[in-house]
Amino acid sequence: MAKARKDLRWLDLRPSVGLCDAIQSNLGLDPDMLRKASAMCDCIPRVLELVKNGAFSRVAADSDVSTLTSGLLGIYSQLQKCFLDNAFAIQDDRNKLLTTGDLSTPKGTIVVRAAEFAGSIATCVTGACDVNGIKEFFLDYLRQSQQSIADQLKSIFQPWTTNITGMHQQLESLGSSLDAVSHTSQEIQSQIKILGVPSCKNPDVCAKDALKTFNENVSKNLQLQLAIDKDKDAIPRVFSVISRMVDLIKGVEDAASTTPNIEGLVKLITDQRIKKLSDIVEILQVTKDLPNLVKDLHDQLPTVGQFVLALNQMAQASSDSIASILSDSWKQQADVMSDETRQNIISIQSKFRDQISPTIADIKTKISAIQDFVSALPFNGGAPSSKVKVASYGRWSPVAMNMPCSRWATQQYEASGFKGSFGYPQFYNCLYQETIEWPNHHIPYIKVQFV
Repeated sequence: MAKARKDLRWLDLRPSVGLCDAIQSNLGLDPDMLRKASAMCDCIPRVLELVKNGAFSRVAADSDVSTLTSGLLGIYSQLQKCFLDNAFAIQDDRNKLLTTGDLSTPKGTIVVRAAEFAGSIATCVTGACDVNGIKEFFLDYLRQSQQSIADQLKSIFQPWTTNITGMHQQLESLGSSLDAVSHTSQEIQSQIKILGVPSCKNPDVCAKDALKTFNENVSKNLQLQLAIDKDKDAIPRVFSVISRMVDLIKGVEDAASTTPNIEGLVKLITDQRIKKLSDIVEILQVTKDLPNLVKDLHDQLPTVGQFVLALNQMAQASSDSIASILSDSWKQQADVMSDETRQNIISIQSKFRDQISPTIADIKTKISAIQDFVSALPFNGGAPSSKVKVASYGRWSPVAMNMPCSRWATQQYEASGFKGSFGYPQFYNCLYQETIEWPNHHIPYIKVQFV
């Protein structure tokens, strides 16, 4: 490899002797090789010189975008086009960035990406373009980003909206179940008043405090029903929170679909507020809207969670209390009481079994459904974190091919008694290998990490 590169004398001689023209006119090259030879004579020497001088190190995403830097990026852009036009490929590690790098999305993470851009846009970022040039370039860039971001947000928000809508529907149904509990509790409250003091048929067998204990259990359960019914007063507030969550999501969706404010962007650039390529995120409204949205949703959701948790605890306590009221031991006690008292106990048990118990079970089912919807939302845990950055991926062109090389040869001659020699360039095929690095491409993004 080293020998091959040493033999490439034409790299230095081309300007003075037109060696590339000589190569192409003297060797029988096919069209593809001619194209590559053209690149070897034009693009590659210039790129290697830039790399050798360290120019590449001055065009990273976090470096400044001075006039010098933007000029270098413009040169790189031209040379890159020369490579592609002359049958050389450009490889990259973009896929690695998406699968394991900054743009990867492990569990509990969402990433929203803007359109990617090449480093050569620095020419316009620094204001080197005229105002119309800035508008033309960035309006096109923002439109591409707008459509991409809108599609990504729609995909992210769709399951959120589905779960929030599900909460709303279950909450509406829950209100009807709470009304049913309230109505049945009032009926039982009226009936319990007429139980009176038990009259035992067999005082020796009858438990002294049986009816009193039964009444206490019933009264305790009725108090639980009243507490559950009182929680119904909180439903409008929970409805309001859920509606606000839906409105917040829709607001960000609408903003992402709105035509970008190109005049504001032009002012941002002409005021030189963008100092680095990574500052390009300043022009993307979603980088501000999405973190605020996630924070607001995280702050709103506990209102729903606390409501269903408190209601679920009371519903479970009521369910346990009903189980004690429906115990067979009360029937055994009722057998030794007066017929009227016995009938009242059986009637009350029947109301709990046939009316209140199914309603409480229905309430618990709906609470469980709401809790499932809450758990499915990614922002239901600790405070989420977000970062707004520009991810970059490397790009390079491996060059490995048989190319025309030259060396000086000596030709002896003899004419009319004179002998001598002269030197001339001799051409032959040799292996040329080199890896040309290009400035990175960049993708502005926002990453949200849920806890």
